[in-house]
Order: sequence, then C-alpha cells, then structure tokens
Amino acid sequence: MRRLQRQYEVAVDELSNQLERLSNLSSEEFSQAAEELKPSPWVVDRLPEARLSATRIDDGDGDRIELQLAWKRPGQPPPLVGVAWLRSSELSSDTVDDAGVELGNNLAEQSDTGGTGNE
Repeated sequence: MRRLQRQYEVAVDELSNQLERLSNLSSEEFSQAAEELKPSPWVVDRLPEARLSATRIDDGDGDRIELQLAWKRPGQPPPLVGVAWLRSSELSSDTVDDAGVELGNNLAEQSDTGGTGNE
C-alpha cells in the first residue's frame, strides 16, 4: 500500500512540473513540446510503463492543456489528469504570475473497481 501511495505522489509531482513548464510556453512552442512529450527519466524509473499525453483545449472557457499520466498498477484505474491554462500571448510576463495549475484526480470515485483514489 505504501508503494502505491508513493507512486501516486510521484505522479502528482510529475504532472505539476510538466504543467508548469508547458503552461509557460507560447502556442507554437507548446505544439512542438506536446509532440516530444514524455515522462521524465526520474518518473520512468519509479512508475512502471509510465505514459504521458497532452491535449490542447481551446473553447469558450479559454485555452488550456490537459495532461494525462498513466502507469501500470493494480486494477487498471484511469490515468491521473492535470489541467492548466495556457498563458495568453496578449499578456507580457511582467503582468502575469505563474500560470495556475489545477490537478484533478479522477480515481476518487472508483468504487466499482475497488479503488480508493489513493493507489
């Protein structure tokens, strides 16, 4: 159980770090970075079969990115998901604080698979 909790903490740290890095890029830079996206070597060593993917969402709510981090674990729960707003090209770095990062855990309601969200 402790190993699963540590893996979850590693995954949250990776999503947070990747979101911070990606959310500070311009739209053009983000597109290239998303194509080259992969988990950090540190995460690859700690999460079996780690896979990281990015999706850009631009709708009425704004321009944002969604990252999903999946790895092999018991019960095959869904990936951990993180969302961050992309920095607007209209704003300079002098007028914007660090981009807000919002982590979401879609594992919390996994009662049908026996998951607790704390794996």
